[in-house]
Amino acid sequence: MDPPGLTKKRKSTALGAKWSKDELMHFYEAYHRHGKDWKKIRAAVGHKSSDMVKALYSMHGVSLRSIVNVY
Repeated sequence: MDPPGLTKKRKSTALGAKWSKDELMHFYEAYHRHGKDWKKIRAAVGHKSSDMVKALYSMHGVSLRSIVNVY
């Protein structure tokens, strides 16, 4: 089992460089359209890897699921 905070640190590191507002907007829109199709989301975002896209989702998954359920 990981020490407290270590998993969060790994996820933060996996996010890569800070996400711009435009990248986040493209991520949210693509997630709404494509669900968990990480390749399509990565293509919509642009300069982030699939791992970075998945890491962002894992850190914000609960709020993303509620956004999708609203639509």
